Amino acid sequence: MKDKDYFIKQKKDFTDLHYAIQQREETLLNLGKFLGRRQEKYLSSLNEQDLVSIKLEDAATELNLAISTISRAIKDKYVEVPR
Repeated sequence: MKDKDYFIKQKKDFTDLHYAIQQREETLLNLGKFLGRRQEKYLSSLNEQDLVSIKLEDAATELNLAISTISRAIKDKYVEVPR
C-alpha cells in the first residue's frame, strides 16, 4: 500500500506542476499580446518616440491578474526587436 501512496503523490505533484506551467505559458502569451497591442505603433515604426510607458498595474488590470503575478512573469525577460 505504501508504494501505491507514493505513486499517487507523484502523479498529483506532476499534475500540479503541469498545471502551473500551463498557467505560466498562458500568462506570458496574454502579456505578450497585451504588449503588442499597447506598443503597436512602436513595433511598426521602431521609432523610440512611439514607445508607450506601461505600468505593471495597467497590465494587471487588463489581464485580470495580480501585479505580483505580472512582476514575477516578466522578471529577467526581454523582448528583442530589430533596430
